[in-house]
Amino acid sequence: MTVKSVVRGITVGATIGGVCYLMSKATSKQKHDIKKNTGRAIKAAGCVLDDITSLIC
Repeated sequence: MTVKSVVRGITVGATIGGVCYLMSKATSKQKHDIKKNTGRAIKAAGCVLDDITSLIC
């Protein structure tokens, strides 16, 4: 086991834990806003990946 994989595991665990905490403490309006912003972020990341692959190819 390398240090990189341990750090990655800790980071992923902390991120998932933080999201679960936020979702459990959020009101229904805040949950809706979180879901909407997450959808926008995923779409933006997809666009960035498409642009990078088109530059490489």
